[in-house]
Amino acid sequence: MMDRDWELICVLYKEKNITKAAAKLYISQPAVTKRLQMIERKLDVQIVERGRKGVYFTPEGEYLVKCAEEMREKMREIMLNLSSMTKEVKGVIKIGASNNFARKTLPQILFKYQEIYPKIKFEIITGWSAEIFKLLCNKEIEIAFIRGEYKWSQGEKILFEENLCAINSEKIELKDLSKLKRIEYNCDIKLKSIFDNWWRENFADHSLKGLMVDRSDTCKEMVIQGLGFALVPNTILKENDKLFKLELLDKDGELLKRRTKVLYYENFEETNLGKTFLEVLNTIDLKDWGRE
Repeated sequence: MMDRDWELICVLYKEKNITKAAAKLYISQPAVTKRLQMIERKLDVQIVERGRKGVYFTPEGEYLVKCAEEMREKMREIMLNLSSMTKEVKGVIKIGASNNFARKTLPQILFKYQEIYPKIKFEIITGWSAEIFKLLCNKEIEIAFIRGEYKWSQGEKILFEENLCAINSEKIELKDLSKLKRIEYNCDIKLKSIFDNWWRENFADHSLKGLMVDRSDTCKEMVIQGLGFALVPNTILKENDKLFKLELLDKDGELLKRRTKVLYYENFEETNLGKTFLEVLNTIDLKDWGRE
């Protein structure tokens, strides 16, 4: 069996749906079905059973999923080891990044790295930090750029920190917040947790309901129009924004912050790809790159 067969099994097991698996693999639904039937004939087992809501893996299929994960991990290890045996830096780096980081900061990092090592290719997955962290734990990516605190026992580096603050169209004091309508935006679960915990530490009541919007920049515009206040990272602000900013303090009186980190496996750092990527990353000053 080829690597693409193991990949098909893993993706289908995750999605439990042939149409969704086909979309993830960038192939047609009939192609997935045909390939799956070929694998079943070759191994002389039934891998999945079809139901109204999707597919269900047989015991043989469950066993093959475990084998597929092991085979794909072994293949990644082989490719990394082969790349380390030659002086020439080439190959593919699988990277995961939180949405905003991927949009604003990652392209500049990749450009600088590829400028030095032009034979490198990248496979990029973006999403919420929690999703990216899960991909890293499942070894579906080799390096992750995420925001917030996650328990990780291997390689990590803090790239920059953002102070968290309350913003309003007019000057306010801390005690005023509970009397004003709050504008919220769809943010990462870790950031929401920081804001929620901070609010509980400072106020007995919930904030007054204002608006819920999709993005931080939309949230800022609503605040500018005087529709309420918002709790945000200070990196969404620009020098010419006509907003009052109130820095948030934690229970120890320290500035409340959110960190952006890069996480990776230690064996990745030992390869040519990992070593050179992290070396280039260490030469870049990212403290202002997360700014909106």
